[in-house]
Amino acid sequence: MNYRTLTNKKYIYQIYSIVLVTLTIISNYFNFSGEDILNSRTGYLSGSGNDFLGAFPSLFYGLLPNSILEWWQYLIIIQGVFSGVGLYLIFRPVVTTTKKRYFILILFFQYFCLNLSLAQSRDGIMISSIFLLMGIITCYSSKSIWITSSLILILFAFSFRPWLTIALFPIVYYALKIKFALRPIVKVFLCLLIVATPSVIEISTRANTGLQHSFPQQTVMIHDLAATLCLSPIEATRVNAYEALVKLESFQGSIQYLCNAFKLNTWQSSVTSLSINDPFGSNLIPPLKTIQPTDEAGYKTLEKDWLKTILSDPKTYAQNHMYFLIQVLISGESQEFNFLGKLPELINNKSIKSVIELYHIPWKLIINMHLISPLTIYFLLFVFYIRKNSLFLNSRSLVLFLVLSLWITITTLGFISDNGRYTYLPVLLILTNWVWEISYRNGGELKH
Repeated sequence: MNYRTLTNKKYIYQIYSIVLVTLTIISNYFNFSGEDILNSRTGYLSGSGNDFLGAFPSLFYGLLPNSILEWWQYLIIIQGVFSGVGLYLIFRPVVTTTKKRYFILILFFQYFCLNLSLAQSRDGIMISSIFLLMGIITCYSSKSIWITSSLILILFAFSFRPWLTIALFPIVYYALKIKFALRPIVKVFLCLLIVATPSVIEISTRANTGLQHSFPQQTVMIHDLAATLCLSPIEATRVNAYEALVKLESFQGSIQYLCNAFKLNTWQSSVTSLSINDPFGSNLIPPLKTIQPTDEAGYKTLEKDWLKTILSDPKTYAQNHMYFLIQVLISGESQEFNFLGKLPELINNKSIKSVIELYHIPWKLIINMHLISPLTIYFLLFVFYIRKNSLFLNSRSLVLFLVLSLWITITTLGFISDNGRYTYLPVLLILTNWVWEISYRNGGELKH
């Protein structure tokens, strides 16, 4: 490959990266903020908020400015820049020398990842922050830069969902092993410290912002108990679940409507009123109510009843979570799959809105076909194992698969909603590693 070709690829890649980030930010600029993050911000700014969606996220979203631009538009810019810079730095060492087809693969992969990272949710800011971290540690070997960026960005990203930090233990240990000459016991201690810190940040944020403790763990307990009541064939187990949930009735006898409203893919079906358009009838008052902030006694009672139900019949608990596991493995999504039917109309309509929707179709199609899911990754791993493909079975890939498996386990145990975005981050880590490895082995870094 001659110098001129390398230079052309370098400039094409630079221009493409800038244009891609700009277009993707603009294409998301006229949407609306995510409901969850809006509620977090509103609660924090009102002075009467709670930690139901996390204290740290409430603080972060609440501190975003709301002048000149809307606060969520600043968030889009932050996530777009984080992800765009990170992806650029990740592939910069290999993009100029890899073969043409892998160069095109990198360009499309960047488009796909960037759009996922701009999601208006806690997952979006987590994905974009981790991409920025990956880019920094890919391009800079300085230990001071490596340590500082890793600590800041990992702790920042996972303070949005502290319980998932446990899944990072293998990769943090692996990174310490290859980067520093430390005794195993020291590495384990450092890993535990890093894993625990986001939870400490969350608790400290709640204590220092005055946000009320709203017992977000109740969502898992309510969904587990509702699933048991509505799905279990064992009468004694259903009675235990009933006795736990009847204390959360919206009105006397409302629990009788629960299984009519219950949906396996979301805990909110138990605490949300049925729509007037629901074919099974409407109910303006939800079957159950949530435990209100500061009701410590109510939460403790629910927790005790939940544990009693699990311990009395662990088989039912395991069976319910097998149902949940399937949804996690396929990255289940509840959104409609209708944009292909609108494709002819979008093509013929020359409005800016139609152009934006066309721009988003490729990555949305991949999402709706469940191609970016843990199940797909496990299938590919099986294929690579059978074919003894060392490209995908190196130590780094295996560590990332361990991270994915832990992530899936935690998400399944705490399953409350059918949102594929909960699993995108570990899947994207694996796919990024694969795309980088393929590109590197089909070109390599530019020799100076």
